[in-house]
Amino acid sequence: MRLLLCVPLLTFALLTACKQGVPVGDGVQLAGISTNKALDETSGLATSRLDANRLWVMDDSGNPPNLYAITPSGNDIGTWTVEGADKKDWEDIASYSDGQKHWLLIADTGDNGGIRKSVRLLFVEEPALDAQPGPLKPARIIEVKWPNGPRDCEAVAVDLSRREVVLITKKRQPPLVYTVPLDLEDGDKVTAKLIANLPHVPRPSKADIENNPKMAKLSVQVTAADISPDGLSLAVLTYRHLLLYKRATPKTSWARATEQRAPQELSMPLLPQPEALGWALDGHSLYVSGEISPTLIYRLHP
Repeated sequence: MRLLLCVPLLTFALLTACKQGVPVGDGVQLAGISTNKALDETSGLATSRLDANRLWVMDDSGNPPNLYAITPSGNDIGTWTVEGADKKDWEDIASYSDGQKHWLLIADTGDNGGIRKSVRLLFVEEPALDAQPGPLKPARIIEVKWPNGPRDCEAVAVDLSRREVVLITKKRQPPLVYTVPLDLEDGDKVTAKLIANLPHVPRPSKADIENNPKMAKLSVQVTAADISPDGLSLAVLTYRHLLLYKRATPKTSWARATEQRAPQELSMPLLPQPEALGWALDGHSLYVSGEISPTLIYRLHP
């Protein structure tokens, strides 16, 4: 109970102490704060491909199948409901442009209990900037099975250069990296392909384990991922770290890229339960947010 009380106190202390955009660490600034009460479990974030000042965010299981558009400063733009979503456990969202169309990929891939026989990827065309909030119908819904039994997955990214969706598991150590083809038809069923164990994820120290074994175990779990607009950097978020894996060319597989070089580790802000991550449209910075409301939105500059 004391821990639960500390989280809102910490959040409100930050609200009082920080102005929007003020630096709060090395390469870190508080971009904004969302006070939308519907966003009390923010689990995914993606930058619009139509407007650098629009973020798409969503929340966890047990909430309506809504996508929320907000500004980086946290102001509400509108709410869109995804029709026929049959929402189980939405855990990440990615945005990408393909030809003349702009897409949002919703990852209904969470599985805390390890009981789902399959998970789903929902592809929704991004609403035009002048579109009024309302219902959205997925253009494609893909069913994904894991090759070796259920996996809890909260990190999904689109690799447009290789025409793949990248999925990274949460609880397995080291995390497992899977891919599925991007170019599938509505209603297709596919088995994900295991391509790598994600290396170099920092392990908790001996002191961390001794002081708080539960938190030490949680700290290394992967909660979000995104690929930079130029296709060269894979950002991976855990409860404690933000890692950048880089590759030489957009065609290089992430299996090879992650094995060849250790990731760059970015300074992380003080953020309760970080679970949402997305590259800014310019590809030079990232937005990070968490599940606790009011929702803090940080911008990190590598």
